Amino acid sequence: CAADFDNDTLLDIFHVNGWVEGPIGEFATDQVRFYHAMGDMEFEERASDVGLDDNGQGRGVACFDIERDGDIDIIISNNAREEAGGRAIDIFTPEVGGENIVLFRNDSINQNNYLSVRLLGSGANSYGIGAHIAVVVPSGGRQVREMGGSNNYVSHNPLEVHFGLGEQEQAEITVTWPDKSISVEIVQSNQQVIISHPNRE
Repeated sequence: CAADFDNDTLLDIFHVNGWVEGPIGEFATDQVRFYHAMGDMEFEERASDVGLDDNGQGRGVACFDIERDGDIDIIISNNAREEAGGRAIDIFTPEVGGENIVLFRNDSINQNNYLSVRLLGSGANSYGIGAHIAVVVPSGGRQVREMGGSNNYVSHNPLEVHFGLGEQEQAEITVTWPDKSISVEIVQSNQQVIISHPNRE
């Protein structure tokens, strides 16, 4: 999944190791990968540094703010897994939710701000799937996401969109709905915002 795990406005990348068939002995217990965005389209692999040490045969992954504390957590569904090495955890804290379900709770400490956006669409599209959500902050930074109906292999994130805002405390949100209607709101940071389609009954 691609998500802003430290709310610095840059999308990071997390993925699990998974396989379906063929020669797998070499990859069956590969560790997950976490690519931290450094800016200018550069990434640094930091899974071990931040405590993401799962080496299961990953099938599904969901990345969302499960605790509603403003940062993105990770849930992994594994086909099988080996126990982690028992070393100290730095940022992500593992909690096993069953034999092959792993929750990595994001315990990073930073002062960056965020916004979470949910949509209430009209008619049959009650979640606003296909809408484009643009966030512009006073410093001029702009981010755009699409409300997607499918996120990851055999798994799904909640129908909401998370934006890291860095130090910015306010943002203008513009939603371009699939029918080309426009909604605009100016909001304060560090909250979940629910935006309704102009024609929602």
